Amino acid sequence: MSIGDNSIIAAGSVVTRDIPANVIAAGVPCRVMRPITEADRLGLPPGPVGAASPAKPT
Repeated sequence: MSIGDNSIIAAGSVVTRDIPANVIAAGVPCRVMRPITEADRLGLPPGPVGAASPAKPT
């Protein structure tokens, strides 16, 4: 079994199969959650800035 380059494995995960390069994997057993995107590499938040924030009361 092997873990590909630039992959992120979550703490507590149990790797039982090969993990490809450039993915985020987690769980027991460990599974690929999603690929690592260019936005991840640049440290940008997902989606438009503030899109996930709840509306502020006025």
